[in-house]
Amino acid sequence: MLEGFGLYPVCLQIDLDSYDGDWRHVARFRNSSGWLIVAEAEIWVGDKHKATMPLIVGCDEWEEPIPSFIAANLLRCASSLPQLCDEFPPAELELLIERERSEVRKRWLRQSNNAIARIHEAGEHAIRELEDGVDAQMLASNRLIADLGRRRRMLPLDHPGRTAFAAAIADQEDWQTGMISWLADRRQELRAHFDAQERQASQGLHPRLEVELLYVVNWHHAELPAYEVREVWSDAIRATRPWPPFGHAKLDLADNQLAVLAAISGRGYRSGSMPVPPPPATQPLLPANRLTVDWATLRNKLGVVAAQEPEPDPASSVLRVKRDLDRERFGPSQDASVGEGALPPDYKERVARVLNLEALLAQHSPWTDPWFEVNELLQQARRALEVAEGE
Repeated sequence: MLEGFGLYPVCLQIDLDSYDGDWRHVARFRNSSGWLIVAEAEIWVGDKHKATMPLIVGCDEWEEPIPSFIAANLLRCASSLPQLCDEFPPAELELLIERERSEVRKRWLRQSNNAIARIHEAGEHAIRELEDGVDAQMLASNRLIADLGRRRRMLPLDHPGRTAFAAAIADQEDWQTGMISWLADRRQELRAHFDAQERQASQGLHPRLEVELLYVVNWHHAELPAYEVREVWSDAIRATRPWPPFGHAKLDLADNQLAVLAAISGRGYRSGSMPVPPPPATQPLLPANRLTVDWATLRNKLGVVAAQEPEPDPASSVLRVKRDLDRERFGPSQDASVGEGALPPDYKERVARVLNLEALLAQHSPWTDPWFEVNELLQQARRALEVAEGE
C-alpha cells in the first residue's frame, strides 16, 4: 500500500518508455489516462488459508474496462511520485472488482477439479502397476509349475522324485493363492488412500474469498513534446550555460545544488542565479588547448630581428607573420604590395572572429547541438577570411 495515502486515490504519471517488454503491450495506454485498482484475494477453505492471488482491474478515461493481463503491464513501468487526486474512481471499478473476483473463484475451482482428476489418474496408475507386477509373477509361477509337472511325468511311476515334484507344485499353487489375496488387500488399501486424497481435494470446491484493496491509482500518460517545443527547451538550456556571449538567467536551485555547481565550475555562485559573466575583454578569448606560438624562434627562422615584439592583437600578429613570410619569398621590394595596405580594412576583425569562434568551439563537446552551431559559424568566418585574402 502506498504509505501515507491508504485507500485514498492517488495520481501517477506513467513512463511507458521504461517498459522493458514488447512496446505493443502498452501501446494502448499512450496519450490516455484511466484508473487502476490493485487488490489481493485470500482463498479460505473452512478455517484454513489456502492461497493469496492478486487482483488487478483498470479502465480508461471512457470507463472502458482493460483486461487484467494488460492492466498488469502498467505496474512494470516507472512512474512519478504519488500525488493527491481530486477525483474519485468511477463506479465501474466496483463491478470490475466483482467480475474479477468471480474469475478468481472459477480459476480456483478449475484448479481444484484438475487436482481431483490428477489424484484419480495417479490412483488408477498405481493400481495398474501393482496388478502388472503381480501378473508377471503369476506368469513366472505358472511356467515353473508347468516345468515341474513335465519333469514329474518323465519319471517312472515308482520313482521317489515324483513325490518331490508334487510337493514343489503344491507349494507354488499355495503361493499363488496367497498372492491373489495379497493383491486384493493391497488394491483396497490404494483405493482407500487415493479416495481420501480426492475427498480432501474436493473440499476446495467450496472456497471463501476475501478481497482486500491495496491502492487506487488515477494514471495518465503524457506524450513527449513536439519537436518545436524540444527546440525551445534546448535553447533555454543553452542560454543558462555559463557562456561568455550570453547573460545570466535566474534559476530556482537549492543551496546544496549551487554548492555542487560551484565546485564543478570553479566559479562563485549567488543564491538563485547563475554567475554574472566577466566583462568582455579587449582581446579575443583563446581556447585553453590552443598552442602558444614562440614568436622569437619564428622570427629567427625567418631572418627577422629578434628585438621586435609581436603586437598583442592576434590579427596584427597574423599580419606580421604573413608580411614576414612574404618578405622572405619576394624580397624587400615586394613588402609594400603585400603589407597591411593591400588587405581589406576589416581583415583584422575577420581574423579575430575566426579566433573567437575557434575558442568557443573548443569549449563544447563534439557532436552536440552547440558544437554544430558554432562550427557552422566558424566555417563561414573562415570562408570570409579566405575571400578577404584573395582580394
